[in-house]
Amino acid sequence: MLDFFEDKNNHKYFERDMIYHYTNMNTAMEYILADERLRFSSFRKVNDPYEKGIRSLGYTYSGYDESNKVKSHGMRLNIIDDLEMMNTIRLDESKLLCFSQNDDNIRLSGSPLIDIKKYYRTGFFKPRMWAQYGDENQGICIAISREKLANELKKTYPNFVLYRSQVSYSDSIEKIRMAHKLKINPNNMTNFREYYINKHIKEYRNEIFFSKNADWRDEKEYRYLLITDANENDYFINISSSITAVFCGIEFHNVYMESLLQITKNLDIDVFKLSLDDGLPSADRIRWKY
Repeated sequence: MLDFFEDKNNHKYFERDMIYHYTNMNTAMEYILADERLRFSSFRKVNDPYEKGIRSLGYTYSGYDESNKVKSHGMRLNIIDDLEMMNTIRLDESKLLCFSQNDDNIRLSGSPLIDIKKYYRTGFFKPRMWAQYGDENQGICIAISREKLANELKKTYPNFVLYRSQVSYSDSIEKIRMAHKLKINPNNMTNFREYYINKHIKEYRNEIFFSKNADWRDEKEYRYLLITDANENDYFINISSSITAVFCGIEFHNVYMESLLQITKNLDIDVFKLSLDDGLPSADRIRWKY
């Protein structure tokens, strides 16, 4: 059997377009793969306490008529309402899909002995991700085409604001804190929600939604962000056109393999089982894409 990296059919799994979603076996088989869709989550459900916390709000003023300064007190009078709206938009109405991605520019030498360490540069063979999100290596990692998923999102939610980006990592919070100081003309501020979504988030989206502490950097996270109208309890996206493969964890129980193969039969995808043989990583193909 060819090594994973030797088989040219597998080269797509370490290209830039491929992203990976880790989950436990039950969620994958009972919901994601059975329904052929992923559910968005809110920032209130992320595991980073900084991201899911309430943020403060500040203003910097410009462009307003000084003659009206007494009338407006040079400030935004309903700051409490603005603060509540800002955190509602960020924590409740902004929905996330989170993935891991490959390292950039994975170069293969053609020698399995040399290339074997490059498993750990892929998005599907990350020990920390398997331990933290993949049910301690018993779960499943789903391979998705980022471009096909983006196209599906645009078709499904044409009226919502959609952003996507890799996450940047830094111990500095100065830029993030500055992203919660709004530049406004208090005399012209008539619709805070419209301003915050269409102007402020557009300018500071990376600092607000795509920045995390450096301790998270090994996740190599890639996100899709959908700013919804919050009219639904849950938002979903069909993945039948973007899913490419599933990778079963090293400790995935083989008794469930036949069920997994049946559930994914109509999806026309590859199925792999990860393993460590005397400490050497490998990804063994269980089923070819039809």
